[in-house]
Amino acid sequence: GIRVLIIDPFVSSHTVDENANMEIDQVVKAWSRVAKDTGCCILLSHHTNKAGSQEVSAMSARGASALTAAARSVLV
Repeated sequence: GIRVLIIDPFVSSHTVDENANMEIDQVVKAWSRVAKDTGCCILLSHHTNKAGSQEVSAMSARGASALTAAARSVLV
């Protein structure tokens, strides 16, 4: 009966190197399979890099770009 699952922070849901695109892609695909198999919406909360006073965008996500590349929607 769970319709929405929020993983916050995403980095705590795995043990792979957060800078390794291939590894992060596998983790994101695993969460995608969970969503598909259960019909549940899964939100992965992720932190930005240290942007300082710069404007923050989806490109500001820390670690591997595979996370934002695989996302259906990225909110800042």
